Amino acid sequence: MTHSRRRRDAKRARKGVLRQMKRLLRTIGEYARRHRDHLAADYARTRFSERQATRIIARIDAMLEQLPAAIKQAHERIIGARPVPNAEKILSVDEPDVQTVVRGKASGEVEFGNTLMISENVTGLITDWQLYQGMAPAEGRQFDQSLERQNQLDLSTPIKAASTDRGFSTKRLCERLAEADIYDATCPRHPQLLRRRMQEPQFVALQHRRASTEARIPIIKQRQGKRLSARGFTNRYLAVAWSILGHNLWLIARLLADQPPQAQAA
Repeated sequence: MTHSRRRRDAKRARKGVLRQMKRLLRTIGEYARRHRDHLAADYARTRFSERQATRIIARIDAMLEQLPAAIKQAHERIIGARPVPNAEKILSVDEPDVQTVVRGKASGEVEFGNTLMISENVTGLITDWQLYQGMAPAEGRQFDQSLERQNQLDLSTPIKAASTDRGFSTKRLCERLAEADIYDATCPRHPQLLRRRMQEPQFVALQHRRASTEARIPIIKQRQGKRLSARGFTNRYLAVAWSILGHNLWLIARLLADQPPQAQAA
């Protein structure tokens, strides 16, 4: 189907491939159903324990349950050329909690997963984070929620400045920062306003510091020693939590080790 896109009759070729796939999927579904029934009726003669057989049957049932909806979704999109409502889309048969994330990157316009928002201070310590199970709210709203969570903490040093990329920049956010007496270093969307703000030394310094946050996600992954690919949202959430805790402990230890002996003794 991918290679047919370059052909002159691309639409007809894609539809033909999909029809073949639909017939094949129905055949595979029947095979899976028969194997599932045989396993349920006679698992004692296999090498699987009852618990293992139950788990295999549950996984087959989950795939069979989604099969009609997956076929219908592909039919609507390719043959019917009709959009499928987001609430009805199956993005992953294994991970029902993944969402469509519009990135607009050169490597991919759209990705699939869960949005992770992190906030860190000037030393790189992660002060707040949120992994969204459903569709993440607008970035400005994410910032609002993060600020609310951090204001509920007993911070030894109040938040004095905030720096974000232009995706977070909204009029409401700028007003909120002004009300809280927090220096606004959010990157403006308008090019002329950005040029004016680049004349402010504090704004430039905070924007340079903000760029380091882009590398924080790979650093968090390194703390776990592998990609955050845990199955199920609950397990992914726990993996992120442990990774961030490990990252912060590692960073605090490094900062303490970099202090002069006199400061460590005090």
